[in-house]
Amino acid sequence: MNSWPLHPDGLIDTDAAAIYEWRSDAVGNIMAEVAIQLSGTEVELTMDVRSPKNGDLRGRLDSGQDYAALLKMVDRLNIWNFQGIDSTGYYASDQLAGFYVDQDPTRYGIEIGLWDSDGAISPEALEIELLLAEDCNVPYASITPTSLMDQGAWDVLRRVWGSPQTAATGE
Repeated sequence: MNSWPLHPDGLIDTDAAAIYEWRSDAVGNIMAEVAIQLSGTEVELTMDVRSPKNGDLRGRLDSGQDYAALLKMVDRLNIWNFQGIDSTGYYASDQLAGFYVDQDPTRYGIEIGLWDSDGAISPEALEIELLLAEDCNVPYASITPTSLMDQGAWDVLRRVWGSPQTAATGE
């Protein structure tokens, strides 16, 4: 292209399909290079992606994350479910599972984020998301970041996932 798509006022139209395609091509090229570097290592390539923010379930095209295109290069997409963050907390774990994991459980996972405007989501909110993921048989579920894992979060993990270890003793 000779120039970016523009609004009538001359500003760049950042929501133009051409820009979404350009972003997706750029991200896809990076992931293709990573996949080439991993070729022959038997290491699975998983990419974290933002959850969709509206009914467009192709992914987050505004972030260059066209899920179908990325799945041509990566083994799995780990979809963010960060309920405490406005830009990624649009759908609950069961909804994301219905959109993606049900299509192919080997290609999609769900990552539950602990972030919230006041620090971390409550243990109750974490438990709800974990139970929704479990009820939907999500085979790849993760929680991030470990820096926000407090005693309440560890207690939830023990209840839901049955870990015999205690946070205090590590036993």
